[in-house]
Order: sequence, then C-alpha cells, then structure tokens
Amino acid sequence: MTERSRAQLWRSADALQIGRSSVAWRGDALEFQIVERGCPLPLALRGSVRFEPLHRTRHSEALDPAARHWWTPLAPRGRVEVRMREPALSWSGNAYLDSNQGSEPLEHAFRSWHWSR
Repeated sequence: MTERSRAQLWRSADALQIGRSSVAWRGDALEFQIVERGCPLPLALRGSVRFEPLHRTRHSEALDPAARHWWTPLAPRGRVEVRMREPALSWSGNAYLDSNQGSEPLEHAFRSWHWSR
C-alpha cells in the first residue's frame, strides 16, 4: 500500500482502512478492497482479494531466542480469489495467512533473514 499519514488510518477489531484501501473480516472470509497507484509507474491498481480459511490455528513460534518476535500461521490452508479491475487480471487458488509481531523492529533482532529459514 502507498504510505499514508496517520489521519488516513482507521481500524477496528476486525477491519483496517488505509487511505481508500481496506481489509475486513466478512463472515468467515477476509476481504481486501484495493484502490492504489502503482510505483514506479503511476498506474491505477484497483480490485479485490477474498481469502477463505479452510483450517485455522492459534499456534505461534518465537523467531528469536529472546522471544521478541513471533510468527503465527493463522490459516495455514485456504482459498484465495483475486479480481482486479485495473489491471484486468483475476485468478484463484490455494493460499495461507500468517502474522508476524514483535516488541521491536525485526531488523534489530537478526543480522540476516530469509523467508525459507
């Protein structure tokens, strides 16, 4: 998403809006509405993404010895449907949803990082 000021941020327990783009839980699905400009080419990026979890978990793993950073595979199995108006693209398939959180910026805890670690 494009960087925005704090005044363009709104959130609740089950929704987040930044500028004109948003994500919210609607029933059992996580739905994204995307209204952005591309970079470095300033082309319109508009459409929606719908993620439906097929399996959920509350399991979390510490990413560092001091447990300052945690990874949670919220829905390690699900289905996604992408429908973009600009550019005109769409697809569906398997997907997952995870979360990372920590008490400090991630780069403070690691000298290097690779997503397949």
